[in-house]
Amino acid sequence: MNAKEINHKFTELFDKVTTEDFLQMKNLSGEIPFHVFTYDPADEVSISGAVEGLVTKLKNKGLKVLELNLYDLQMELLDRELGLDEVFELEGEMPRQEFKEAMLSTMHFDEVYIPQIEKRIKNSEADLYFITGVGLAYPLIRSHKILNNIQSIAVNSPTVIFYPGEYDGKYLRLFGRLKKNYYRAFKL
Repeated sequence: MNAKEINHKFTELFDKVTTEDFLQMKNLSGEIPFHVFTYDPADEVSISGAVEGLVTKLKNKGLKVLELNLYDLQMELLDRELGLDEVFELEGEMPRQEFKEAMLSTMHFDEVYIPQIEKRIKNSEADLYFITGVGLAYPLIRSHKILNNIQSIAVNSPTVIFYPGEYDGKYLRLFGRLKKNYYRAFKL
């Protein structure tokens, strides 16, 4: 996608997320207020900049946004538990699957990672929650696991996940390849 197309897509997104119906979570037919914004993984850098611009634009309109960057949180927890130098050293020494399992056990997904997200949501008065860093956090953190774990937490404001891949309303396909069933979100 070129810069003009990204700008157009984000203008449409801004218009959508600033409507009263969206912010008040109306017309959800009893579903949770999760929305998936898909993009080509090749556009990651441009999309990241566009999200930053969108957050600024929303703040200028008086809306509070809580951005939950899955990769940044992952690195913060690994740094706290092991130190990033140790993480990078282990990555170079261990087989890939063994390294992944070691990092997952270090982050304590259910006991630490998800509670960190919950804490940030509960301490926030955000009008919108943005989940970013999905592709960067893979393979340690899987977005469908995040969505499944926060659906009872992120209920006070709509959530938008910026997803490098595809979503057809039933399946999430990270990078257009890795297929996971997830049917509880709305495609933006």
